Amino acid sequence: MVTGRRSALIVACADYQDPGLQCLRAPTRDAEALASVLKDPRIGGFDVRTLLNEPAYVVSEAVEEFFADRSTEDLLLLHFSCHGVKDESGELYFAASNTKLTRLGATGVAAEFVSRRMNRSRSRRIVLLLDCCYAGAFERGMTHRADTSMNLQEQLSGRGRAVITASSSMEYSFESGALADAANGGPSVFTGALVDGLSTGEADRNQDGLITLDEDFILVNSDTFPFADVRSYAGKGMRLAKVLARTPDPLLRAACVLARGVARVAAPLHVRLPEGVLLFARPNTHVLGETYHSAAPLRYGDHIAKVCITPLSDSVKALAGQRIPSSAGDDAHRLSVEKFFAHSGADYEVRVQLCTDPEKMPIEDATVHWSADESRHVPVARIRIPRQDTSSKALRDYAEDVVSFNSWTGLAAHRPLGSINRLKLRVYNASSEFRHRVNGIDRVEPTAISDIPE
Repeated sequence: MVTGRRSALIVACADYQDPGLQCLRAPTRDAEALASVLKDPRIGGFDVRTLLNEPAYVVSEAVEEFFADRSTEDLLLLHFSCHGVKDESGELYFAASNTKLTRLGATGVAAEFVSRRMNRSRSRRIVLLLDCCYAGAFERGMTHRADTSMNLQEQLSGRGRAVITASSSMEYSFESGALADAANGGPSVFTGALVDGLSTGEADRNQDGLITLDEDFILVNSDTFPFADVRSYAGKGMRLAKVLARTPDPLLRAACVLARGVARVAAPLHVRLPEGVLLFARPNTHVLGETYHSAAPLRYGDHIAKVCITPLSDSVKALAGQRIPSSAGDDAHRLSVEKFFAHSGADYEVRVQLCTDPEKMPIEDATVHWSADESRHVPVARIRIPRQDTSSKALRDYAEDVVSFNSWTGLAAHRPLGSINRLKLRVYNASSEFRHRVNGIDRVEPTAISDIPE
């Protein structure tokens, strides 16, 4: 059982002396609402300190004190609700009440300073929440030598640390209703969702009594599922599973060769083969070059959507369709991933396709392809994986034997939909229980990044 103190520092700034910084409505309410739920012993049990509309030197001193003299098991949560400003060289600053756009180095709270304080802290259980309006501070006509993206993960990420942001690039962090001023209202959309998730228990999706930072999206390299619903899976699906389990490997390989031949003939005719055939027709290609799909729909806030992740950087785009030879051995995929990340990093783009017509894009038939003509895929986020050593046996054993993945581990706003996904909840849990029981290993979910071995 992980022990340690729980401490939170909430920094909120709504009023600014510099006329170039628009006053914000949400930070004051953000601070009050978040402090209340974090202090509640039934929910967070944190010791909370709140700074509201303080100058930069007060905030900087409080941040340094917050991370100093900590133990490795202390859980530290730092929350900023304010403007975020980027200078001409690309450095990010959090705006305080006295921040001057022309003197950011002296009057702003540098993200680099915050990052250094986190790096030097002994705690390896740090959560940084940024509910910031990044675009609001730039003056019209100002020329920026740096690019317009914030690159928050590059500037603020680190081991034992989770960085959760409300917006990226040059987006606003929308306050409730609209950006226009209003006399009343609740917290910002980001902090409001966070407070609701904590106070109502909706953030505890697997109902184990713990709210953790992990959210599992189980994705496959097909945009549809072979079976429409639970009834179809219980019939055709189970019959197919039994056949596959009893079929010798040489016959399975022969079936794959035959299916690939059919696919090659069908491709020039623009004929879409049944998903059951496509499963066997796909060649063995580099896993890092694939585009992965949720296949079945899920919630996207108040909408219904499918999600996909596709290669973005040239390093992984070049791997798309790259064949893995049959002579590569049983560990071919693992070794190809290790070889890639030893020399390169990878960027992937997360895209969302909203359901715009329930008839043509049904929830309860996972075999239906959602046409891009009906709803295009919209980029909503970027995943950046740095160059690293992925050959660690301890990490591999941890992933294979200790943790479990379940698409129902996540936020209510991303809850899986449809009977196929409801079936997955039971299947994933049963599979995990069986695997851990047979291997004689306790089922443990990480509560901090530091729980994951090197």
